Amino acid sequence: MKSGPQSNLALVGTRLQFQFAITFLLLFIGVAAAHSADKLKIVADYWPPFTTEQKGQRIAADLVETALSNADIIHETQLLPWNEVLEGLKSGKYDAIVGAWKSTERESYLMFSQPYLENRIKLVGRIDNRIVYKRLDQLAGKKVGLVEGYAYGPEVSDNKSIVKVMGATEAGNIKKLIAKKVDFILTDSIVVQAMKEFLPEDVKNELVIYDDAVVIRPLYFALRKNYPNGKAILEKFNKSISGMLADGSYNKILGFSWVKVTNADGVEEYIGSSNVTPGAADPAQQQYGYQVFTDEEPNRKSMAKSKKPKYRVLDQNFDSWRDAANAIEDAHKEGVSPEHDTINKADMNKDLQTGDTFNFLIGEW
Repeated sequence: MKSGPQSNLALVGTRLQFQFAITFLLLFIGVAAAHSADKLKIVADYWPPFTTEQKGQRIAADLVETALSNADIIHETQLLPWNEVLEGLKSGKYDAIVGAWKSTERESYLMFSQPYLENRIKLVGRIDNRIVYKRLDQLAGKKVGLVEGYAYGPEVSDNKSIVKVMGATEAGNIKKLIAKKVDFILTDSIVVQAMKEFLPEDVKNELVIYDDAVVIRPLYFALRKNYPNGKAILEKFNKSISGMLADGSYNKILGFSWVKVTNADGVEEYIGSSNVTPGAADPAQQQYGYQVFTDEEPNRKSMAKSKKPKYRVLDQNFDSWRDAANAIEDAHKEGVSPEHDTINKADMNKDLQTGDTFNFLIGEW
């Protein structure tokens, strides 16, 4: 049976549809491949509470991922052992690292953001064993509680004079300290701030937190040097972190009532988060508020003393605590939290809690 004109047209139409489908599929695969190639492959090691898989215990990862998302940079994060992190960055298998301290060797293959967090290792002791702390060698022969797997820096890890007692959790180490099973503990300033804000009063009254840091290390987001447009990505990241500090989203991730930054003029600025409640005391008078970065210029602290602090809540700047406190009070009356989110008044207390950020510490008491 011979094919007629209509059957030939049908055959041509079928071929065109097939070719169109193949072309569309190839185009889709190409776009998907390009999209995958553009995705920033970020790595980190297991370092609670800064980089873990558990919600609320990945402060550094949350800060970095939020900053990149705000800058419209597509990314994915993977946790690996520390040696695989560095080797993968050197080989080009991975593109970036959530958090790294600077060193001459690392600067040979990584380019760094501005610091977005600061690791300050603080000494914590008991009220009945108070010392005037200035140097780590004062702890020679003392039992010092550390958390297994945490990075304390070579000043601590290479120190042979202290007796290191390893523990599983920060809360466990605090309990050992109170029970006099260790003489002191070392912990990050972020955990210290959480202790100040969230531990029960009877526990806090047993503790002494020493001002002088044992170790100070700025924490950076870093890209391998040969990553395309790496400098532009770092510039976007830096700008995004600055915006997060200003709008309170940085502090929301940390989970504190206030964070404190010192501007170039030496003026202290207190930035409130969503758990600032009406009737709260002036954080400047209470010396309250987590200092995000240590002052790098020696004259900044003296400059700041001669100038009144500023406050930022509700995406607004205030020159006095009275104005800031009134704004917080008015916002709560209207059912709005300091982060300008409309909330149900019945759920207000629940919404203003710290979430899961410090469950690794608070949940133990």
